[in-house]
Amino acid sequence: MTIFAIGLAAGLLTAIVYVVVAGRAFLRIRTEILAGVDSSGTDAPDYERQGRNFGWKAAGGVVVSTLLLALVSTVGWTWYLLPFLAIGTSVTVIVAFLLDRPSSTDGS
Repeated sequence: MTIFAIGLAAGLLTAIVYVVVAGRAFLRIRTEILAGVDSSGTDAPDYERQGRNFGWKAAGGVVVSTLLLALVSTVGWTWYLLPFLAIGTSVTVIVAFLLDRPSSTDGS
């Protein structure tokens, strides 16, 4: 029961932060679009760098997902991992939102 309470508290906190950060990003983008900010000045090398080695990352994700599915179907305790993996994924998305924020030095 303790692990359930920990997972519930972590999940609720993560969900609240996730919604707040995503909402702020949505409102920022909406404001920029309504203000007519031109986004064509994006840095092309940044986009090219992000795509490098994606095949290895995707293959690693497929292997880990397949391994987790196999473990869940054969070992009962691995069911406890799945909620924490979902919470971890949400935390990772929150960090990505925070890192992707435009800096205050670029004129925003």
